[in-house]
Order: sequence, then structure tokens, then C-alpha cells
Amino acid sequence: MPLDDHRDRRWRHLDICQMKVADLFERHLDNLLTFCRHRPTAAVLEAINAKIVLVKKRFRGIANVEHLKTLITFPCVGLDLNPSPIHS
Repeated sequence: MPLDDHRDRRWRHLDICQMKVADLFERHLDNLLTFCRHRPTAAVLEAINAKIVLVKKRFRGIANVEHLKTLITFPCVGLDLNPSPIHS
């Protein structure tokens, strides 16, 4: 009988662990699905961060935060901050 009791305790422990994992997945399901759909890589995030750091270094001393946000948005979406003039 002691062997059966040990086996029952082990199965109860396994059930508790499975319930905890299931609860964890349920709580974070939206984030897990978003990750699977979009797969952001570290390289892309590092590239965006490098562009932000470059803009902040180039334009230090900006008092208007909204202007800084605009300056950061331009290179992140592929726009040039210093476009060449159009000649007719």
C-alpha cells in the first residue's frame, strides 16, 4: 500500500503542475499569440533602438518632446531627416 500512496501523491503533484502551466498559458495567451503572429526579432528591435539613439545624439538640446518624437519617427519608418532639394 505505501507504493500506491506514493504513486497517488506523485500524480496529484503532476496534476497541480499541469494546472499551473495551463493557468500560465491562459493568462498570457494574447501575448503568446501576438509573438507567434509577428515574430519580432532582436535584430529589428536593436536597429530601431540604434536609430533612436542616433537621432537623440544628433539633436540634443531639443526642449519640445513632441518634436523629438517626430524626429525619431522619421528614420524608423524610412524617411530622410535631411532630404535633398528638388531641382526643376
